[in-house]
Amino acid sequence: MERILQITSDGSHTVAVPAMHVTYHSIYGAIQESMHVFINSGLKPLLHKMETINIFEMGFGTGLNALLSLQEAIRRDQKIFYYAVELFHYSSANIRL
Repeated sequence: MERILQITSDGSHTVAVPAMHVTYHSIYGAIQESMHVFINSGLKPLLHKMETINIFEMGFGTGLNALLSLQEAIRRDQKIFYYAVELFHYSSANIRL
């Protein structure tokens, strides 16, 4: 199935699947969406409440949530174990730019 790289309103990228009329992130801002939902509302409230945080993500997608989690872990010196599964994996070779 064809996937294309699409620029969102905040200038970040998402992957779109034209045949299904879906994108991996909000077209208004992939980074904004991940920061609001995954980091600010999910991860940050848990930081430093536990020595180690375990995250399981169903659907790895573009890996944006993992990357942003890594940045927070480094910034806050927090140990995070990140696990993800992805049914529809892809490589950059499968994405039309």
